[in-house]
Amino acid sequence: MRRTPLLALLVATACARPPQAIAPPQPGLFGPSSHPVLLPPRFGEPGLPRTDAEWRGVGREAAALLSQYVAINTTNPPGNELKTAEWLKAVLAREGITAQIFDPGPGKANLYARLAGDGSARPLILLNHMDVVLATPEYWKVDPFAGTVQDGYLWGRGALDMKRRWAPASGRGGWWSITRNWCRTPSS
Repeated sequence: MRRTPLLALLVATACARPPQAIAPPQPGLFGPSSHPVLLPPRFGEPGLPRTDAEWRGVGREAAALLSQYVAINTTNPPGNELKTAEWLKAVLAREGITAQIFDPGPGKANLYARLAGDGSARPLILLNHMDVVLATPEYWKVDPFAGTVQDGYLWGRGALDMKRRWAPASGRGGWWSITRNWCRTPSS
């Protein structure tokens, strides 16, 4: 039986307050989406973006990360998950998040990262796959692995799939940053 490697991000946030949905995203670099953006309700936390300009900076940073991520050709087969997992581990490390890579075979990999909460609520597990399906070049206006911004959209294989859902979570002001601050207790 063939297994597809997953980017397994276990987030044991154990926070007492569930995230709440904010207004649905508008079309932009990440394209139209039917998925609400989940953010915790406490926006006044130290170190988090507060102004529109700061949030635009977060958006530019997320778009840059997505562009880099899309540029890693993870077509399965073979998948190239190990190269991707190493890149994701480095991105998480810049945010102070320790991650481990499990290598089940040549070029294959799983990534595991954990954010500990204070134990006051149930853990949350987020899973994501790193591979994409074949991108037939004649069906693309741009190189599917260039992460090109054109006509106000970021183009590339995976840009509207799991890669898109991961990139905005990373970096300053992203889900990892927000969750880490949000789940802190006054004593931490």
